[in-house]
Amino acid sequence: MPQYNGNYNGRRPPRRRKKEKVPTAVVVIYIIAIILILAICFIIFKITLDNTQPSENVDSFESSTVSDTSVSTDKSEYSSSEESSSKTESSSDTYSTESSSSQSTQSSEESVDTNSSDTSSSSWTPVTPTAYPEDWFASDLFIGDSIFTGLYLYEYIPMDNVAAAVGYTPSKAMNSTFRASYSGSAVDYAKEKQPKRIFIMLGSNTVGAGTDADAIAKQYETFLEKLKEACPKSEIVVISIPPVTKDSSLASKSGITNGIIDNMNFMIRSFAGKYGTYFDLNSELKNTDGFFDGTYAEADGLHFKGSAYKYLLGRLYEKTKT
Repeated sequence: MPQYNGNYNGRRPPRRRKKEKVPTAVVVIYIIAIILILAICFIIFKITLDNTQPSENVDSFESSTVSDTSVSTDKSEYSSSEESSSKTESSSDTYSTESSSSQSTQSSEESVDTNSSDTSSSSWTPVTPTAYPEDWFASDLFIGDSIFTGLYLYEYIPMDNVAAAVGYTPSKAMNSTFRASYSGSAVDYAKEKQPKRIFIMLGSNTVGAGTDADAIAKQYETFLEKLKEACPKSEIVVISIPPVTKDSSLASKSGITNGIIDNMNFMIRSFAGKYGTYFDLNSELKNTDGFFDGTYAEADGLHFKGSAYKYLLGRLYEKTKT
């Protein structure tokens, strides 16, 4: 039997204990647990980021706010050619399906349904629309966004007298087409037609949380300057941005409030007089609670019912008949 050196006093050296192996199953469980924890953390971070992220500025905001793909009509069905044209226009912009699915159908053009929405104020009575001659707006042009497309979808104004599109803004009115069959902008179209009067209602696609109001106002005034240069003899009527209802899902989603709209209207009014007249439709559509009344508002709380168009045209007639 071999002898050991003196370092161990003739005894065998202590045996080294072998490290116990961690079972493979335990390792796999640890890895899976770590992956699950990381995934949960990522999901929580993503949800928090989405909920706190402000609305985009003007250009990215345009395509998601006013998104009326199919305005419900309280008249007889409009012609298939008009329907086809409106679908073509809608396809050129990206817009919310929430808005189009929430559009409700009115039962009558002549009657005003005061019980149509919870946003109606019990102490507020809508004004009876003023009757106007059928051909009064025959030589005029209406420039606007998806709200104004309802003018021809409801068959109040011929499509040829409307330069409007989903997502249209003052910038687009100078630089982008509004109809698939026409290659120019709204300013180009106005220059060709030289209308007697031009009614403008833009801005719903440019207001919202995080937008630069001064930049929007400057853009709007530049548009009016170009329009006045193109149509020096036309009477220009600038219509205020309309309000939103108290429970508007579309406005809430886009970061729009009546306070922001009122501020933007104040800025528009400050320069509108240099190019024409200003019509404060916003104040007239608000009920006693200070919100767009459900009598005139669509289900999304931002778009117009047929009764709102009838009221608007009656008021424009009153303002331009003298």
